[in-house]
Amino acid sequence: MLVYLTSNLKLGLFDFIQEETLPVKKLSGEFNLKKFVIQDMRSFNHIRFIALDHQALNDTDEELMEGVLGFQAMYDARIIYLAEGTKQGDELLSKLYDAGVRNFVTAVDPEEIKKEILECISPEGMSDKKAERFKIQPKIQSVEKPRTKVKQVKHQTESLKAKKGKGSEQEPVDYVRVKMTTNLGLDTEKERKGIVVGVAGITEKDGTTTTALNLACFLSNLGAKVSYIECDPIKQLNWLPYYDISVNDESAEYNGVFFYTKNVKFSFEDYDFNILDLGKMLDSGQTVNAFSRSHVRIITAASKPYEVKQLIKTLEDIKDISANLIFSFTADHDRRPLRQLVNHYPGHNVYFSAYSPDLFDPNPNRMIWTNIMSDYLQPKLSTTTPHFQSEENVTKSASELRWKEDGETLEVDFLRQLRGEIIWFWGSSPGLGVTSVVIQFAKILAKSIPVLLIDGNLAKPNLAEEFNCKGAGWEGSWLKKTPGKPPEKFYQKGNLGVWSLRSPLEIDQAAEKWSVALFHIRSPKQVVIIDGGTAPPPEGADLNVLMVNQSICEYDPATVCISRLGVEGAIPYGEQCYPLVNGLLKKLRVKNLPKSLDIVNQ
Repeated sequence: MLVYLTSNLKLGLFDFIQEETLPVKKLSGEFNLKKFVIQDMRSFNHIRFIALDHQALNDTDEELMEGVLGFQAMYDARIIYLAEGTKQGDELLSKLYDAGVRNFVTAVDPEEIKKEILECISPEGMSDKKAERFKIQPKIQSVEKPRTKVKQVKHQTESLKAKKGKGSEQEPVDYVRVKMTTNLGLDTEKERKGIVVGVAGITEKDGTTTTALNLACFLSNLGAKVSYIECDPIKQLNWLPYYDISVNDESAEYNGVFFYTKNVKFSFEDYDFNILDLGKMLDSGQTVNAFSRSHVRIITAASKPYEVKQLIKTLEDIKDISANLIFSFTADHDRRPLRQLVNHYPGHNVYFSAYSPDLFDPNPNRMIWTNIMSDYLQPKLSTTTPHFQSEENVTKSASELRWKEDGETLEVDFLRQLRGEIIWFWGSSPGLGVTSVVIQFAKILAKSIPVLLIDGNLAKPNLAEEFNCKGAGWEGSWLKKTPGKPPEKFYQKGNLGVWSLRSPLEIDQAAEKWSVALFHIRSPKQVVIIDGGTAPPPEGADLNVLMVNQSICEYDPATVCISRLGVEGAIPYGEQCYPLVNGLLKKLRVKNLPKSLDIVNQ
């Protein structure tokens, strides 16, 4: 697939490409590439190409370079940059070339544009010799005045039009604050404290300490209170004096980061983030235990043959744990094979880091840290769009460490612990809008965790109308008496997968067969949500959510009632689904999260 970020003027530029040869996904409007990479690219992480229309981007040169470098660190798709009429000597294209972009479309004539596009999407891409002409040579005086890309400032009328336009249009953002509190929709506000980040390596010398310290400094620079814990009993903190940092009683402080050994007793909740430098992953059971119990998990690795062998062994040993894998010193031609290798062990994210020689400078891989920690970061909207600054949910001071308190924030740790659960929605009578509620609920959860949404209303399925997928639906699995298996083709976008029924079914003893199906469908890596129509849940569902319209909800304790009508004993549900989500979270039993350093000693 090719994803095309374009202005409206060039919307049809790729229409000459046959859909069966290369599907093209068009996103029209105005974009900030840096924001797109951080927030939206996850929905397109399996694409082969991304085409960027220069006129559709509002990044400055600096932001554009950071977005490109971040994209290349996280994805393998080829970047095609469209800059119609731009010639040799252009400063921006030279910077893009230095950043690793090798495919440019600069022709003006329509037929020449087609030829350049076909060359860019060919297996080899644009030849190095042809792409190199855009690199400014040090000893050659450019005949054209270098052009600097600046942010496009719109008149108020255009801004209002843009605000009413498609959702793909974006405003520039930067991550400069850490989310610290969130309104859970309950009685009290819960403070965000004690987040644990476990960093472990495949081998002993693959950048574990550099990664842990770079991340600690990144978070500290945003204003968070951060601890760094050296968990190696031999290493201790004896390397800090080489950087002119004095160590006092197995602790130190530098640039806002507090250093400890694991022998020092303190509470994780004294800090916003606690970075565990665990060393080599498989050295001990304690390391694996501490890593598995961390909120955020990072594995550092490299690509030499013996290191890949150790990587496979590690992934086998932690196959039920999701993690972020960061590869260092990886050649371009090794990236795709490494991603394919990791894909055999679902649930992991893969990144390729840039060279970072300074332990205390997080900037070379800032986009990676932003992506990994995005659940805990709050975007600051660009000051070039003043009307956004007046919104009530924007904190006045950029240094304040606060969550947005707009009622649309969810406790991410609660959501993550929904993975492995099966939630069955149904209505006490037809016509209550169960499917609408289920779809909103699934989409909200899918912003944070993997979700599988299933059509459980066998007699009157509804999901196929919302999630179109070519080919037979899930009814094929039922007719083959293997309902626990997915359909041959199903909807998948980002974290959200959907198994829809394309035609009604009549199944004898459906409840018993549902129990068997749920047994096979359950997965620790995702939450399963089922639109049951008016059918009550079978044995095997963990949470029973019933939509009612009676005056009082008097169902059994295992049933959670929801209602639009203010029914006594039911969770209210209105146009906004977030209060409903938070109300349901309150009903679930969640695991205790780590509170202290005991997790590295168990």
